[in-house]
This record gives sequence, C-alpha cells and structure tokens, in this order.
Amino acid sequence: MIRYGLLQMVTDADVADIGELVEALSPGTRRPSRHEVKRVVEAHKVIIANDVSIVRKPIIGMATLIVIPQLIGMRGRVEDVSRHPDYRGRDIGDGLMDKLHEVARQHGIEKLELTCQPRRKGGNALYPRKGYRLKETNVYCIDLSML
Repeated sequence: MIRYGLLQMVTDADVADIGELVEALSPGTRRPSRHEVKRVVEAHKVIIANDVSIVRKPIIGMATLIVIPQLIGMRGRVEDVSRHPDYRGRDIGDGLMDKLHEVARQHGIEKLELTCQPRRKGGNALYPRKGYRLKETNVYCIDLSML
C-alpha cells in the first residue's frame, strides 16, 4: 500500500531513500547530503510516497513543490519528480502529482509550471495526462560560477 504526504522531519533513512530517487532521476548525479535534503524540506513542500506495506516504510517516490509569491498571484514550480525503479507501472507519479496539486491549492497557487527533458518518456506521458500543456517559451539559464 502506498501513502502520500509531506516530508517534514528528515531521518538518515529518508536521506538514503531520496539519494536513490535522485540517482533514478539523474543517473550519475551525486546523492544529496542530509544538510541538502533538510534545506529543501525546510524551504519547499516535498511530497513523498511511502510503501507502508514494508516495516521501514521507505520513500519510493517524491516531488518538490516550490511556492512562488508573485505580484500577479501565487505560482508554483514542480521539481524533482521521481519514483523508485522497482515501482514502475504502479501509478506512483499520478499519486505524487495528485497530492502535489492538493498541496498547491492549499497554498493558493493558481498555476504550476515544470520542465521535463524529452528523454524522460514517463514524465512526458504523465504530465499531459494530468492536464499540463506544453508552453511555447524560451528557457534561459546561466551558470553563475562561470562569470
């Protein structure tokens, strides 16, 4: 059985589980430290999926909601949507996005945005199914360490 909720307190087991999810999302990326996970949990809304049928109740999926107050209303950004490879085909992404939408509404968010690399087939199938549409825009990025 899968339970969806907000991660509020960070344990060593949570850090290890999230490290596995980061690796599944971006192979070769280093795993975040406890400090990094705690910083994200304190600053944003981290939605998690736990497998409660296992005694340890591991985190098997996650999504981060970044709440952005703007002059024109509340906006949100979705980041770090990932599920453990062992749980493929079990609609974990759907459950994470449903919970994320619920939390976003509770915070008065009117619009959500996200990006998804074309190579991520699962995400590019999930988001349109959940009502997201491609937005014609230019995305600019700068590496400040290179300036």
